[in-house]
Amino acid sequence: MLKIYLDWNSINNIQTRHPKLYELIKEYGHLFIFPYSNAHIRDLIVS
Repeated sequence: MLKIYLDWNSINNIQTRHPKLYELIKEYGHLFIFPYSNAHIRDLIVS
């Protein structure tokens, strides 16, 4: 399986700014792994 890392800003804006990409992820997302970084999200929450 292919891993695709999306940072928090990408995740936040993907639905409104990149609707075609959002639709592709909805349709084919089951074919990929979308890892995320707990540390990155914690840093964003603190700031």
